[in-house]
Amino acid sequence: MTWIDVRSEAEAEDVKQRSRAIAAEMARVPGFIGWVGIGIAERLYTITLWDDPETIGQLRANSLHKVAAREVFETDFGAALHTGVWVPEHLNPQWLRCPRCGTIVDPDRPAQSCPCGEPFPGRRTYV
Repeated sequence: MTWIDVRSEAEAEDVKQRSRAIAAEMARVPGFIGWVGIGIAERLYTITLWDDPETIGQLRANSLHKVAAREVFETDFGAALHTGVWVPEHLNPQWLRCPRCGTIVDPDRPAQSCPCGEPFPGRRTYV
């Protein structure tokens, strides 16, 4: 996750355009899962998801990312920034709702069925 505080609409637009271009290139990198950009007032966040923290190093090799980082660190761009790698400490199940009775079920326990007798629908996959 990264964030940068911008000081003008011009800086904000620059960050947004570069972020989209970098994300488009990352989409072709093995281990890349997804990306989202969020703006809250003058703070712009970029959140990327990777299958393993080690694969994030590939981002540093991205030519567009290198140019953007150089601009932030070597010119007067932005007011503040932060970067970091977050690793999940605890993840709960991805709960699913039973299509028959509406009960929430844990698809990681396929040996069981819903209390109504409906077999687990299985984990959804997204393409």
